[in-house]
Amino acid sequence: MLNEPIYYLTFVRHGESTGNAENRLQGQSDYPLSKKGRAQARALAERWQSAGVTFDCLISSPLARALETGQIIAAALKIPVIKTEPLWMERDNGKRSGMTWDEVQANYPDPPFINLYDAVAETGEATGRCICAPEKPCTKSFNVRPRVIWSPRMGRF
Repeated sequence: MLNEPIYYLTFVRHGESTGNAENRLQGQSDYPLSKKGRAQARALAERWQSAGVTFDCLISSPLARALETGQIIAAALKIPVIKTEPLWMERDNGKRSGMTWDEVQANYPDPPFINLYDAVAETGEATGRCICAPEKPCTKSFNVRPRVIWSPRMGRF
């Protein structure tokens, strides 16, 4: 175990996208960064640059909002490698993707009970698949198996 490499991971959420600005549930809908989102990414990159933060590699979802955030950071910090990995894409929200919350409530409201294995909005990714599926980033990329603890008292999460 002592000879195994140690990896330090830094997770960054993408800057504001046009979908965020319009209060849309994005999921895997591919919204670009807004002007504000680009400024947020540049501000983070400048902060890290002034602090002397370095990275060996940047891995991004292929969605435009995440990739552009990564590209802005990578350019400022001169990160030599940018990889895209579909496993890091946001949850598939099914037919809710691209809708505002008012549209979601009118067309695909949450049922009174949510089964962890039921599709979201008819065609979306089930909550149980988001948490502990073997092909998800936390389980596949880093050989980590999350524990899911749930009881009926917890209600929805």
